[in-house]
Amino acid sequence: MIKLIVSDVDGTLVEDGSPALNPELFEVILKLREKGLQVVIASGRPWASVQNTFEPVKEKIFYVSNNGAYVGCYGRCLYAYSIGGPLVKRLVEKVRLYPDLEIVYAGVNGDYVETKSEELCRWLVDSYKFNLTRVEDLLAVDEPV
Repeated sequence: MIKLIVSDVDGTLVEDGSPALNPELFEVILKLREKGLQVVIASGRPWASVQNTFEPVKEKIFYVSNNGAYVGCYGRCLYAYSIGGPLVKRLVEKVRLYPDLEIVYAGVNGDYVETKSEELCRWLVDSYKFNLTRVEDLLAVDEPV
């Protein structure tokens, strides 16, 4: 007996970088839930992207996001695997050595960037629906990454 349906997003339910799902999918999810099945969206995207992409059914699904580092459901983080401060500091400092690179700090409450690139921010918010906050210093963000 099937009790759980899990699906990826990019390249499976939508084209990479697109927030546009076929609206029939929402009806399918609701029908699966009526039959007692749990639906999980597993994605490398952050939880906010999954939640925004699945807006009409966001309260009916679970999210395994950030490449498995975040497990939750609407309004609730059930599990977050974070990396420690010293490693975060080393990673951020290394990326800063390369001016052509950007880093997105994926936190439990949203995503953070210290970029000055409007184009990157628009792409992350418009295409992937990130819950994005610009900060002056990623190392000052007081949230597990």
